[in-house]
Amino acid sequence: MEAVILAAGFGSRLGKISNGLPKSFLEINGEKLIERAIRLLKNNGIINITVVTGYKSELFMECLGPKIKYVNNPLYFCTNVLSSFACSMGGLQEDFIFLHADTIFEESILSDLINFDGDIVLPVDFKQCIEEEMRVITSGNKLLEISKHIPLDSSEGEFIGLAKIAKSKIPDIIGAVVYELKENSKHHEYFEVALQNLVDKGTGIDVFSTSGRSWIEIDFEEDFFTAKALFERS
Repeated sequence: MEAVILAAGFGSRLGKISNGLPKSFLEINGEKLIERAIRLLKNNGIINITVVTGYKSELFMECLGPKIKYVNNPLYFCTNVLSSFACSMGGLQEDFIFLHADTIFEESILSDLINFDGDIVLPVDFKQCIEEEMRVITSGNKLLEISKHIPLDSSEGEFIGLAKIAKSKIPDIIGAVVYELKENSKHHEYFEVALQNLVDKGTGIDVFSTSGRSWIEIDFEEDFFTAKALFERS
């Protein structure tokens, strides 16, 4: 199994707390978010790791060293996650874990994801959602719809930005990404539009509950302070 970590963004909404560094260089317990993600992957036996960089890409090599594979999204400043993931697709050869460098989560969520029996699997925080969250509608343990545009009163929970995709589904996910980028010009869209593309074509995508375990995507200063409260040791 391998992993793709998306770390191209520059965190413009984090204000002064990022000190001009990539937002995945924010530290909790003296450990950068990107370092923590890699440590958890290695704890679970995943050592073939690709990091998609963009903003200040040279800092990642300095921080993480040569044992990580790096691919660069040179248009990180005018594209979004779908385009960043596309930069990594050529190197995918095995089952892989997809994750965002700015999302921090309990390690047991990753372990459960790895061990869940399914070709494409998403952890979902089943809860009342708010605007800007990546909302989902499910049936049983299958994904029906995933979008930030699902009405709040219809959504069942939030996709936490962590996924497992089997080797057998790599051609499908690549096809969906290429279609959305080339045919629909969705360069400013999220990875989830490719997942919805697959669902619309009949591909089954499994979901499982995070069961109240802690996680947070760090987009704003208040998110970082919440993450510190959740994950920082006293």
